[in-house]
Amino acid sequence: MADRKVTVLATGFPTELKRALARSAPGEGLSMNDLAVKILADEFKVRVEPSGRPAKPQEASNSNILSLRMPEKLRRKIRQRAVDGGGISQVIADTIAAHFEQAAAA
Repeated sequence: MADRKVTVLATGFPTELKRALARSAPGEGLSMNDLAVKILADEFKVRVEPSGRPAKPQEASNSNILSLRMPEKLRRKIRQRAVDGGGISQVIADTIAAHFEQAAAA
């Protein structure tokens, strides 16, 4: 049975990081949500299936909120790490930022 999807709002999300997601997603053949969730799933060792939404060039809004649809299992694992400090939004931002830093260093 597939894990049910939930919406997670990452508040205080850095707009420059949101723009990096928006720029990178089409090159990966993924929607912005699918790329962000893939990065998180890779870090937390959770298997996810892409939504199937087409990748398209998009502008990231200037909002500091990132709304993500993800499997409940992934949200639970993010919450577990957030217990150690920082909160869910910070764990999401830190994980995605680390991904882009590693990609830039490679």
